Amino acid sequence: MGILKVKRKVAPVQAEILEATEDIQTTRKTLADFERDWLLKLAVQRALEIVSEASRHIPDQLLVIAPDRHRVNPSAAQKQPPCCGN
Repeated sequence: MGILKVKRKVAPVQAEILEATEDIQTTRKTLADFERDWLLKLAVQRALEIVSEASRHIPDQLLVIAPDRHRVNPSAAQKQPPCCGN
């Protein structure tokens, strides 16, 4: 017996990814906060797991059309995140 693979609609997948990344970005914590706060580390790790799992449900045909869409906000990706500033 094979594994049943259920196709998901793209909109809910995108919503999960956006919500998780926005939650991480809006914490406004410093790197020092992150390094000393065990619960914060777990929360960020869980949010990244959600993004990873959701991204696996993006159809291949969309990845071929827009391979750069893995970034939620390309302009923000070029800026240094608040947690890593000097």
